[in-house]
Amino acid sequence: MAAKKIYVASVHNGRVTIYHDTMEVMTNGIFGYTLECGNSWNNKIPRYPKTIKSLIKALNASAEECRRYTDYYREATAAEIQYFEDNRSEDDHSVTIWNK
Repeated sequence: MAAKKIYVASVHNGRVTIYHDTMEVMTNGIFGYTLECGNSWNNKIPRYPKTIKSLIKALNASAEECRRYTDYYREATAAEIQYFEDNRSEDDHSVTIWNK
C-alpha cells in the first residue's frame, strides 16, 4: 500500500505555498531543516512527528524558536488543495499562491 500523501500550507509574508507529499518526505526532505533547527534550539520539538497535526505544531514551534516570526504553517484548505491540483505539473511537490 502506498503511503498517504498530505497537504501542508506554508505562509511567509502573505505568500502561501502548498506542499504535497508523504509524511516521510515532509519530515526528512521538505521541512527537514526547519524541524532540525527547531529541535536543536528546543529538544521538546519532535524531529520526526507522526501525524499532520503534530507536524504543523512542530513546524510552528520551530519557526518561533528559529525567530522566523513571519512564517507559520497550517493544513491546506479544500480550495488550496484544488488550486494545487489544477496548477501543478506532474512532478511538482509545491505550488505557490500569492495572497497579497
